[in-house]
Amino acid sequence: DLQAGEMSAHACKLGHALSCQKAGLSLTQAKKRDLAQTYEMRGCKLKDSISCYNVACGYCINGKPKLALQYFKLHLSLGAEEPMHIIFDPTIQCIRNTPEYKQFLKKTLAP
Repeated sequence: DLQAGEMSAHACKLGHALSCQKAGLSLTQAKKRDLAQTYEMRGCKLKDSISCYNVACGYCINGKPKLALQYFKLHLSLGAEEPMHIIFDPTIQCIRNTPEYKQFLKKTLAP
């Protein structure tokens, strides 16, 4: 809900990475994607891998594959969480043909 999102946004401003992620999710659900991206970027700067992934998705949605790839690589360097989600997530489509994504896929699906 929006009140929880506002509380998360405040905590994010105080440097709590998980709160940045929660604020971003709340704002995305409220159809405030640009503002959500701001909080997700703050979370990414605080080394939250999921926030970095969400920033990459936002850039894909906005047709900016170079920036999406930059944040996807940062997500991977911080320890990609939920690799199967990434494989099936349509919002990351814009980088699927890159060598970095293919390498991620190869490592994830290796026996």
